Amino acid sequence: MKKKRRERETGRGSIANQAIRCFLVLVLCAYSLFVHPNPVKAQGFDCSAYGSIGLSVVDTKSKTVLFSCHSDSAYAPASLTKLLTALTVLDVLKPTQEITVTKGMLDTVPANSSLAYLKAGEVMSVEKLLYAMLIPSGNDAARVLAISAGRVMLDDKDAASQTALAAFVEAMNLKAKDLGVQNSLFLNPDGFPAPGMVTTADDMILIALAAKENKLIEKVTATSQVILKSSSATHTYSTTNKLLIQSYNEGGISIKSPYYDERVTGMKTGNGGSTDGRMLVFSAQDSDLSIVGVLLHVQEEKLNSTVFAYASQLIDYAFDHYVTLELPQEGDKELIVQVQNAHVFLSKDLQLVSGDLQYISVDKALLADLAVSEESLAGDYGKTSGLTLADDISTGDAVLVRTYQSGDTIVCKVTYYAKSDMNVLRVGDYLMAASPLLVLAVLFLTGRKQLQLLYLKRKLEQKAGQETMPS
Repeated sequence: MKKKRRERETGRGSIANQAIRCFLVLVLCAYSLFVHPNPVKAQGFDCSAYGSIGLSVVDTKSKTVLFSCHSDSAYAPASLTKLLTALTVLDVLKPTQEITVTKGMLDTVPANSSLAYLKAGEVMSVEKLLYAMLIPSGNDAARVLAISAGRVMLDDKDAASQTALAAFVEAMNLKAKDLGVQNSLFLNPDGFPAPGMVTTADDMILIALAAKENKLIEKVTATSQVILKSSSATHTYSTTNKLLIQSYNEGGISIKSPYYDERVTGMKTGNGGSTDGRMLVFSAQDSDLSIVGVLLHVQEEKLNSTVFAYASQLIDYAFDHYVTLELPQEGDKELIVQVQNAHVFLSKDLQLVSGDLQYISVDKALLADLAVSEESLAGDYGKTSGLTLADDISTGDAVLVRTYQSGDTIVCKVTYYAKSDMNVLRVGDYLMAASPLLVLAVLFLTGRKQLQLLYLKRKLEQKAGQETMPS
């Protein structure tokens, strides 16, 4: 405190302190954009039931991993790659931008690819091509988008298809790193099998969260069927995500899909064949929770089950065990603390903020006994008595820690920071502030005394003059 007081009095170190505080606030905000690293394990979740499958389920609001298995194991991403492709494309191209499909673009599509059946000469908007890529999982649409975006990146509309493709793939990997991805490598825009192309559930969940937060991608992946018109053709596409399909037609008879789930809101499938198995990114929502989940390396034949059945299990488990709670936010009465020893000439209300942390995930088993306790980091604090500061605080200083706890289990701790400076009341400060007034008062009194003396002197002179005048 003495050091801080000296810095305040001398002015030295103030710029450095402000820079450090700004840096810490930026770090806090950046951290909240990524997934919280420590899973909040639900009691009873059994990873052994999922073999070698890589999986992760995250609360989309709190960004907390609810449960995961083999989430750092490297597996082929297959067509889940297209979510990253969509994100990278939309960094460069506008959804309304028109693109002409060329033979050179289509020649880059590998044999035995899943297709949207585009033809050379067709003109389609970027948004329609996103549907063609994400609904039927068209590798041709992925290549058309990637090459078009790559040419913009190179600022060369005539760049060779392979050259533009290489530029786009490089941008994909940079985009992945920007999202926090650490252990993945993408070698093409469609996920077609290639030696060395891998991802993990930990990494793919970051890509999935970013895709979920993009309104256009969210809308496209939630679509079960769409009819699109290009300049020269009409395309009808049906989703490969069976969680979105309510029924299907077999022999003229409508049959209810066994995997349909009205809580599912979209995302993407992947197929790595017998070697790499099936993959799925899914999103789902109910009144208490919104989730994104990833399944990798689901070898359906060996496991005698499907990737969609596993997804249904994970969705049920998440909704049965978890709920999202909203934390107090800036402006809420709970985050306005009255400072008892603040300057009387300034507001005594101290506004607290929690960075970008807005939600926490809680196991429903802990909810009934959930209690909140508070610890002051800046002085004595009581909910009724307010805060008595130990020293001045500055914007960004930690003031209060709120602990959410159920029995012996700590659900989370949230640190709240000062939104503005707050100086404590000190006698010396007031004397210093009042010194100009004291000087004026002394000058006034001194001047008044001198005026009085001058007046008396003049009166005496007048009286003396009258006495000496002849009668």
